[in-house]
Amino acid sequence: MILQSDGLVVELKVAMLSLCHVFAVLTSFYFGCVPRCLMLKAFQWGCNFVIVLCGWFACFCILSFWFCCVVPFGCEKLRVMACVPDKIKSIDGSRETLKLTVRIADLWFIGIPDKSEQGEMVIVDSNGDEIHVVCKQDQLKFWKADLKENSTYVMYNFKVMNNNGQFRVCDHQYKLAFTGVTVVRQSDLDHLPFKKFKFVDFSTVVVAGDFQTGLLVGKFSSNLCIGFD
Repeated sequence: MILQSDGLVVELKVAMLSLCHVFAVLTSFYFGCVPRCLMLKAFQWGCNFVIVLCGWFACFCILSFWFCCVVPFGCEKLRVMACVPDKIKSIDGSRETLKLTVRIADLWFIGIPDKSEQGEMVIVDSNGDEIHVVCKQDQLKFWKADLKENSTYVMYNFKVMNNNGQFRVCDHQYKLAFTGVTVVRQSDLDHLPFKKFKFVDFSTVVVAGDFQTGLLVGKFSSNLCIGFD
C-alpha cells in the first residue's frame, strides 16, 4: 500500500538519497580525515618518543661522564688534599700530585713587573730540606700577592723538573714549577723551621772533589763597595 502511494514513494526516495548522502559523507570522513588525523597523531607521538629517548640518552651520557670522570677526579683531589704531606727529600719526579707543608725561606722576583716578571723561591719543610720553586709570569699574576717570605703554606700540585740549570740555588736533584692546577694556602705552621745555614769547610767547597761549579754558595751583597786609590 505504501509503495503504491506516490507521496510515500517520493518520501522514501528522498530518505534513501539522504541516507546515501550521509553514508557517503561519513565514509569520506572515515577514509579521508580520520586516517590523516591518525597519521598526524602517530607522527607527533613518534617525534615525542624520539625526543624523550634522546633526552634519556643525553642524561645517561652526562651521568656516565660524571661518575666516570668528574667524581673520580674529585675523589682523587680530596684524597690528595687529605693525605699526609710529602717530604721534599722524597720528591723523585715520579708524580706531581704533591702536598707540601713548607715555609718560604727566600723569595725574589726577576724581570719587569707586570710584563715579563717571574717569581722564584726556596721552600723548606719540617726536616729542613730545601727545594727551588719557580712561578712564571702566567701564574705569578694569581699568586704574587699571597707569596710572602718567611710565611708558611700548604701547597699542592707542581710540575717537577730536573734541576740541571747553569746555576742552581738548591742542591736538590729536582725543582718545582707552578702550573694551572697548583694550589697555595697560607697556614699557621709555626713548627716549620726558618732558613738553615749549612756551613762547610772552605777546603771542602773549593779544593775537594765535591766542588760543584753550578751550585751557588752564600749570598752576594749588593752593598759591596770597591775603592780605587
